[in-house]
Amino acid sequence: MIKCGGFWMQDEILHSLRRIEEEEKIQIHFACESGSRVWGTQAAASDFDVRFIYSHKINWYLQIYEGRDVIETSYHPKVDLVGWDLKKSLRLLQKSNPTLLEWINSPITYIRNDPFITELKKLAMLSFSPTPTGFHYLNMAKKNNQLLQKNQDFTTKRYLNILRPLFTCLWILEYKEMPFIEDVSSLFHHFLQDQAILKHVDDLIQAKKEGQTLFHSELINLYIEKTIPFIEEKVKKLKHQNVDMTNDLNQFFLKTLNNPTGNHH
Repeated sequence: MIKCGGFWMQDEILHSLRRIEEEEKIQIHFACESGSRVWGTQAAASDFDVRFIYSHKINWYLQIYEGRDVIETSYHPKVDLVGWDLKKSLRLLQKSNPTLLEWINSPITYIRNDPFITELKKLAMLSFSPTPTGFHYLNMAKKNNQLLQKNQDFTTKRYLNILRPLFTCLWILEYKEMPFIEDVSSLFHHFLQDQAILKHVDDLIQAKKEGQTLFHSELINLYIEKTIPFIEEKVKKLKHQNVDMTNDLNQFFLKTLNNPTGNHH
């Protein structure tokens, strides 16, 4: 159970997901938490960022013009709900879309059709390409660092929006896969040897969890300035792996549509 401000939110989230299924006439195969709660940096007031993958009935896909393939809604002020249609999700999986890969690796799940997610993870591993994901996280870190410097935006959120993608990028470079570590603290500790920087990074995470907005560390600034060009050199040398998974993804798509129900936990 997930507690928030005295309210038990798990039931609220599940109720919202079932309501979406009913209103949109869809089947949700997988729903998870994304964002600060997954990374272990949430403050008490943090919202719930719920993400899900769903499918329509077969006839929906046989229209001349398919309908919208994204659902964005909210039934509770603290719960943000975003879902992607199965076909959209599988097209993005073929491209190693980092957002989707983060969803399916989330340790916090609300709906989980086990056969569905097991096969989806297998397809994600087979189609994984370190090049687009590496560049995605590198560019995210660079963009946030530019905003940090340009606007003197020394906040806990901005620092974490630089460090998390940087270390994710390091993981991809070393292991050629998405990190499966459940929180950013473990990810940072996996790579950082310097105890002085580690202390500042731990203080940063603690400050974010306590709801502190402002944060400044010259040590972290120097580390970022040194690490971005180092990672950029390595990412540029990554070999692009383009595995055509179209047949496998098609089969998975059709199998899911023909047998939409699964064991939800």
